[in-house]
Amino acid sequence: MVFAGGTTQNPTISASKTSDGTGNGSFTSNVTGLAANTTYHIRAYAINSEGTAYGDELTFITIAVTSTVPGAPTIGTATAGNGQATVTFTAPASNGGSAITGYTATSSPGGLTGTGTTSPITVT
Repeated sequence: MVFAGGTTQNPTISASKTSDGTGNGSFTSNVTGLAANTTYHIRAYAINSEGTAYGDELTFITIAVTSTVPGAPTIGTATAGNGQATVTFTAPASNGGSAITGYTATSSPGGLTGTGTTSPITVT
């Protein structure tokens, strides 16, 4: 498989490439480290003693990364109860560009957890 990045058309084996098998059959190539929102050109190739033959070129655009890890919530209070604790918190100022789907409070020591979508959370 031949792989060339950016707007370089008609990639050749002198460009970045993967080697994903020999002989007849189907091959799969995994390419990592691609930049977001970038056009890439890719095509397969075969080599024998007579030279190199290239398949049709395909073009794709990687998706833009629009979210990151959210900020940390701010702990308000932790109130002990009978075999449990209730933890209040304030949601982070930044959700990282994507809705926060839940929170987890973990005790130390013990590693006991409580989960929820809003404050407070009870750890049992």
